[in-house]
Amino acid sequence: MGFEETPQYRLSSARLDLIEDKPEQAIEKIEALRADNPALEQELIPDLARAEALSGDVQGALDRLVSLARVRGQGRDVPVWREAAALVAAKGTREMTLALADILLGHAPSRPDLQILGIELLIREGDIEEAKVSATDLATAEPELPSAHITLGTVRMKLGETAEAEKSFRTALELRPEDPEAWLMLIGSVHGLDTYTHDGSGDEHGVVFDILNEAIAANPDSAKLRTELGLLHLSDGQLPEAISAFDGALERSPGYLPALSLGALARADTGADLDTARGLAGLARELAPDDPIAQDIEGWIAFKSGDFDKARTALQASLE
Repeated sequence: MGFEETPQYRLSSARLDLIEDKPEQAIEKIEALRADNPALEQELIPDLARAEALSGDVQGALDRLVSLARVRGQGRDVPVWREAAALVAAKGTREMTLALADILLGHAPSRPDLQILGIELLIREGDIEEAKVSATDLATAEPELPSAHITLGTVRMKLGETAEAEKSFRTALELRPEDPEAWLMLIGSVHGLDTYTHDGSGDEHGVVFDILNEAIAANPDSAKLRTELGLLHLSDGQLPEAISAFDGALERSPGYLPALSLGALARADTGADLDTARGLAGLARELAPDDPIAQDIEGWIAFKSGDFDKARTALQASLE
């Protein structure tokens, strides 16, 4: 068998057709591959469904994925259900999305992972009250499951029930404090936001500092949480504390882009240690050459260094 006749090559060729917006050609190749390799029939269904959806048969693609998920064993079905959810989110109608949500929620109470996916689809379609009913049932049935309480907290935030959302997130964190995203969601609930933003935190930074320090104590290696702490210090004008937090993030994750950029910015704001600032900003630009924030910070460092031509070029590139 030549290389071009191998299943791997033939599937790659079909996927390339999808990238080039040739779904009918991809379908033909995948169907031929399935016929020649019966053992791969199930494994090829997600690719076939993607091609069918791209060709306009979204319902057919969805039905194919749902059928595959139902015949697969628990655990092996999760990626297929997620593929179906991503499909209806990207190309399906509201009716398709709600129908899939009903199927997923019908797995109660034995499959909380699928219930959560169904609730996420309800949230996406704006059926928040229905989502709350399902999320409340799930949290009641699975009181020791952190993700159940996070899901309920998310729904409560969508409904503006901030105090109740905070309780849900705190319950989740009592069960699993090693969850940086849940800590940030808790901070968002304290300020009545879907997620934490510095602009929305008002005059309650003290509360946020307390929660972030508690979060870092539970997740000492989280570069994201340390960067959030640094950004909070930066927004309060506490530059040495901000630099310390950003450096702590980089010690744990040397290529973490937000900490690189913000660490450079904080140093530039002090007007000192501009060589280190340039080094951090340069690494950020290497990692994300088209990131406007990285370009903006390089321009600010050049400005602070007195190189106004370079500053103008970098800032113009950031604007563009």
